[in-house]
Amino acid sequence: MWMQNLRMWMQNLRMWMQRFRKWSKWCRQQVMWMLWKKKLTSAVQVHKYSSVRSLCAIGI
Repeated sequence: MWMQNLRMWMQNLRMWMQRFRKWSKWCRQQVMWMLWKKKLTSAVQVHKYSSVRSLCAIGI
């Protein structure tokens, strides 16, 4: 029983790590733009972040 739970937990962890890797490749500007398109943030925040140097430019 606990072996099945452990296996399911590991599969979930692997799935979330893959999602995180995909998101971490995007720079902040891309993430803010996507959130704005989905109406999760305001245009003011998008403008503010687009004027700041993105994380991609400094290689993080």
